[in-house]
Amino acid sequence: MQQRELLRPLMEVEVPLCRVLAAMEHAGVGLAPGQLQRQRGPLRARLAQLAQRAHEAAGAVFDINSPKVKRSLVINWGSSG
Repeated sequence: MQQRELLRPLMEVEVPLCRVLAAMEHAGVGLAPGQLQRQRGPLRARLAQLAQRAHEAAGAVFDINSPKVKRSLVINWGSSG
């Protein structure tokens, strides 16, 4: 490591960062359930809008959650017209 000049970044950046990340992991993440609930409706509506735009762009309704279907759409894009 010293020959590749990696020891200094390891000691000055990585090791201190590990301590910070460990402390963050131990403390956990605070959530505001009420705020999440308020965001649920608008986010679902926005996802529906985006799905509709994707279907319009593809010229067909498809399972937007399927990587296999999306891959097929991308591969075949332009070959059908």
